[in-house]
Amino acid sequence: MSNKLEKATDRVFDCVMPILLCMLAIVSIVGCGGLILLVGWAVIKGIL
Repeated sequence: MSNKLEKATDRVFDCVMPILLCMLAIVSIVGCGGLILLVGWAVIKGIL
């Protein structure tokens, strides 16, 4: 019984993990991009 449960949780984990990693990658990319844009905008405002 516990073996079936283990296999089920493994399958769910295999399905959910790539989605979570993808979301984390998107969030980090967007976050870094936003930070770079903010810094760039501040620098441009400072120059102008």
